[in-house]
Amino acid sequence: MTDREKYKSAVDAVASSQMRKLEASDIMAHNHQKNYRFKGLVIAAAAVVLLVGVCGGAYAADVGGIQSKVQVWFRGELTDVTLDISSDGNSSEYTASFTDAQGVPHEVHGGGVAMGWFGKERPLTEEEILENLNSPEVVYEDDGTVWVYSGSEKVEITDLFNEDGYCFVKLTGGKKPLYMTIKYQEGYSTSNNKYVEPEEYEGTVR
Repeated sequence: MTDREKYKSAVDAVASSQMRKLEASDIMAHNHQKNYRFKGLVIAAAAVVLLVGVCGGAYAADVGGIQSKVQVWFRGELTDVTLDISSDGNSSEYTASFTDAQGVPHEVHGGGVAMGWFGKERPLTEEEILENLNSPEVVYEDDGTVWVYSGSEKVEITDLFNEDGYCFVKLTGGKKPLYMTIKYQEGYSTSNNKYVEPEEYEGTVR
């Protein structure tokens, strides 16, 4: 084989190798694009399923209501609750029925609206209702003691009220600290940042 032939053979081998790499690269790029499109299709389909599910739930609430078996905190105990929610399309009403650790039956009633897009009122969701049911509770016992319950926390505050009837309690059992300002037998206010001062209390009382 002459030098010219050897050179041509070497060039052809390199060109062939580069062509194989290019083809492999094209295939990988094509596959990547195909996978990307497929994932997009799956996400779109999931969004449609989610939309149908949400619409179905809203329709059921408007017609006959929704009943759920859930767990909420009641005076330091995680308790099984039957939650009935009804809606007229504008607001929600609910009844939570359960039996406490001492075997005493309870019913809690509530309802209301939440602000949706552009300030439009909408019915409360089940998640929002559960958040309300799990909010702190101040209990005035027959023996004169006063207790705060929040999740698994139980704090006696009987002797913590000042001469103006206010008590300040910091709860640390949740993901964030919860600061409670309590007015004796009149309600309470909460904040994740600081205690609500007495002069600010009236506008935030629960």
